[in-house]
Parts: sequence; C-alpha cells; structure tokens
Amino acid sequence: FTEERLRSGDALAVVTSSKTTVPGCKSILLGIMEYMSVASPAYMDRYIPDAISLKAVSQAPSIQFDRKDTLPMQWLDKAFGQSEGLISHSVPSYEGHLQCCLKSIGWAMMPSITVGPLIEQNKLLEILPNIRLHTPLYWQCRANSSGSLEKLNEIVSSVASQALLQDFEMDFEP
Repeated sequence: FTEERLRSGDALAVVTSSKTTVPGCKSILLGIMEYMSVASPAYMDRYIPDAISLKAVSQAPSIQFDRKDTLPMQWLDKAFGQSEGLISHSVPSYEGHLQCCLKSIGWAMMPSITVGPLIEQNKLLEILPNIRLHTPLYWQCRANSSGSLEKLNEIVSSVASQALLQDFEMDFEP
C-alpha cells in the first residue's frame, strides 16, 4: 500500500511488494524477504501445547501489522492448505511485533534475517519449521530523479543485495 504515497507525491521513493510500477516511476527488484511464523517458548506451551494444527494456530492470539496485513493468512494457507479467521492484535511496528512475540502476547510473521539469532538463542521458536513465506521487495522511485535520489537508489540496491535473498526459487507470482 506504500505505492499510494508515490501517487500522491508524499514520497519520492518507496519499498513495496507490488510488482506493478506506479506511472512516472521506475521499479527495481531488491530481493526476497523471507518471513517465518514465530512465538516464544512460553507462548507455545500456553496456547499450542499439543499438535500444531490449523485450529490450534487460528485460535491462538496473533499479531498483525494492521487489517491490510495478509502475511499470517498466507502462511496458514501455505502451512495447512487453508486458512481461518484469526484472533489478532494490531501492532503497526516491527519492534512492537518483536516485543509481543517475546512477551508471549501472540505469534507473528517476522523476517528471518532479524529473528534468526533469537531462534538460535531459543528466545523464539518457529511454529512450523521451514514453512516460510517469500515476498519480493521492489524499490520504486520517480523515473526523472535528481542526482541525490540516484545515489540513494544505488545505496538501497547495494544494501538490499547483501541483506535480502537473491537468486532464490520464489514461491510467489512474479
């Protein structure tokens, strides 16, 4: 939904998961963000103590960015072949998602590059290991941009090539 900021003129560039280029802009594929479903060990003991199933995960509290956040439902579809309504808390920040997971308030979809170390430390658990979502991220910016914006384009592309998955067999519609 960030493309609307380009259309309105509120932004000169955005990171988006939409492949459709906003008129008057150019789009660069940055790479693939991998998301995992995670929760704290205490949360799992309390809300999903037995077999992990669609019913158990759907009835346990979850964290979504906002009403437009479809990652949890996409994950349910991938993990169980279908989805159900979720009991969700809206938390519109990455840090808020992370704190809610660590404090056993809910499970959430989090970027693997940021929660991997917490999983290694057993502070978070992956609900179903290796059932992950892969979301393409695009940098969209004004086509006729200034030298400063062109430099920013180069920096964003360089950092993304180091931080995001590249040359990955994608499980999304290109």
